[in-house]
Amino acid sequence: MQKNILARLAVRDKSYLLSINTKVLDGRIFLTGKINNPEEKLQITKLAWETAGVRSVKNDIKIKEKFNFKQSAKDLLITSQLRTALIFNKKIKATNYNIDTYKKKIFIYGISLTSDERKEVINEAKQILDVVDVVASIFLVEDLRIQKD
Repeated sequence: MQKNILARLAVRDKSYLLSINTKVLDGRIFLTGKINNPEEKLQITKLAWETAGVRSVKNDIKIKEKFNFKQSAKDLLITSQLRTALIFNKKIKATNYNIDTYKKKIFIYGISLTSDERKEVINEAKQILDVVDVVASIFLVEDLRIQKD
């Protein structure tokens, strides 16, 4: 699985071999490193999930940019508000989702048990004040089962 994910990253962009570190343990993929923008982070996360035999993906990739305290504080507030909303919503299993906010744009990664849960997560994100866009990379459990067969 380690070689498979590295090969997929190299095919996407050879620079990922230097900027992204991967570890695989019992079907769990751990990603670390630095990249230029959040869209790349989303693509790398999707690549990891599409690898055969994956049980979970922990993405700790950081985005390179000058530090802006005001923007970072706003993004942290948005992330905290969404995390809290997911925890208190009984229709959602909040631990199945990772949330990143970058310049008021929310990126949600995770696995939903039903399509209704997926819609509920996206609706919760859209209700937060000052959010510019919501980019959801949410897989359904049943879709993952089909890929493994």
